[in-house]
Amino acid sequence: MCPFSPVSPKISFWKLSVFLLLLFILLQSLPYLPVQPFCLFKKVTGIPCPGCGCTRSLGFLMQGDWERSWNYNPMVIILVVYFSVVYLLSLYDLIMKTGFSWRVTHFPIGKYGYILLIFLTLSLWIRNIICGI
Repeated sequence: MCPFSPVSPKISFWKLSVFLLLLFILLQSLPYLPVQPFCLFKKVTGIPCPGCGCTRSLGFLMQGDWERSWNYNPMVIILVVYFSVVYLLSLYDLIMKTGFSWRVTHFPIGKYGYILLIFLTLSLWIRNIICGI
């Protein structure tokens, strides 16, 4: 099979569904795990990484506490909205049989989009360092 062949929408949808289900189960069981997650980057350097606070942010988001989720890591809410759109478009493709598989790569952002992503990541990193998350 050629590595550049188109992906079936049905396969993409089910892979995405399984991923989201496993993520949901993991986040629901997080408080009951014997070892709590930690940031290896922060443990080694003492400086929080741009992703510090993501686990707590997702936990609060799943409890419906949007404000606390935003305070821990605003990028989590942005990514949840993004992946929700991808999931819904994938579901639409599966139902309507359009033959177009929605993947993360189908949203071209261009050179300025990458500059914006780098700026947002650096801004989040500075915020995490200042707030001590």
